[in-house]
Amino acid sequence: MRRALDEDGDGKPDAWEQYASGRMTSREVDRNRDAKRDAFYTYQADSLVEEQHDGNGDGKVDLVIKYENRVRTALEEDRDHDARMDQWTRYEVRGEKEIPGLIERDTNGDGRPDVFEKYDTSSGAPVLTRREEDKNGDGQIDITSIYEKGKLVKREINDPSLVPL
Repeated sequence: MRRALDEDGDGKPDAWEQYASGRMTSREVDRNRDAKRDAFYTYQADSLVEEQHDGNGDGKVDLVIKYENRVRTALEEDRDHDARMDQWTRYEVRGEKEIPGLIERDTNGDGRPDVFEKYDTSSGAPVLTRREEDKNGDGQIDITSIYEKGKLVKREINDPSLVPL
């Protein structure tokens, strides 16, 4: 079953829902009322499992949020709006908080992460502990930076061609 809703009362649908076995399985919304769907929600059982958003109205999804057991577990972003995801965040749950534990970035635009930041989440806030970088795109870590309490304490350079930085 499907239904279209006019949530702002202007006579035009701005939300579309789909149901199976009496439960919503998806919802699409035109948030900015430009006649284009720009938010997409997927449900399993009674839980939201994924959101997709087109934040700049170009017709391409630039933000994906994933959930497991009603908790946000991952975020994918197209921060430069080139239709390719370039930042991935994995969350850890600490009490009631969802805290970034790992952030991966594609800084050279090849569609693969080349910067990896790991965070200690035990305090209830993310504290950077390690940053790894593949500077030359060969799939190997070239620079490893170690942090204590968020401050850089050690840097290892595995590729001699990168010295000096």
